[in-house]
Amino acid sequence: MDRKQMKKAVIFLNGDKSDVSRVKNNIDDKTFIIGCDGGTKYAVDLGLIPHVVLGDMDSLSPGLKKELMKKNVKFVSYSTKKDNTDAELALFYAIKQGCKEIILTGILGTRIDHMLATIHMLANPKFKNIKLRIIEGNQDMYIIKSKIKLTGKKGDTISLIPLNGNVTGITTKNLAYALQGQALRGYDTLGVNNMMLKSTAEITLKKGTLLVVHEHK
Repeated sequence: MDRKQMKKAVIFLNGDKSDVSRVKNNIDDKTFIIGCDGGTKYAVDLGLIPHVVLGDMDSLSPGLKKELMKKNVKFVSYSTKKDNTDAELALFYAIKQGCKEIILTGILGTRIDHMLATIHMLANPKFKNIKLRIIEGNQDMYIIKSKIKLTGKKGDTISLIPLNGNVTGITTKNLAYALQGQALRGYDTLGVNNMMLKSTAEITLKKGTLLVVHEHK
């Protein structure tokens, strides 16, 4: 498949507490698959062969690297002395390939610094025209700057967490605790642990960047 036709990418990160099983439902033969260093093992465990493996190669096992090289997988190596995490480099790489939708998986683990940095990185204005999503276990996480419509089940948990400062003009539909044009400050926890009243819900905002966490029942 010509990479120019691959408008969606899935990036496998190396969180050591991750459950990536559900991400396979979002992968087809037109999906560009990136293994981020040691996170490549998650893709392989799902029976997938990445198009590219990139990173500083400090956590990819030599055996897996050798196996993938036999399959002509492309490797893009970076120095360990770099200014970007492997996750950020993978995002920029996917965008350079023309991907407009990018899903990350494998972010949860004992390295809380990496997890937090990855989530906050997604608020980078450089990604404003990219549809970003995290799939992890039974949760979907979205980065939104204007609006989103969620599909799930009545009773699903929804949390709204401001990123990169305050978020203003938030209005929700079909959530138990409604917001009608309110703001969430960067340190507020008010938006945590809301609940869907129907199988769909809508969230809009006027200014800022919002992390929407949808936990499926």
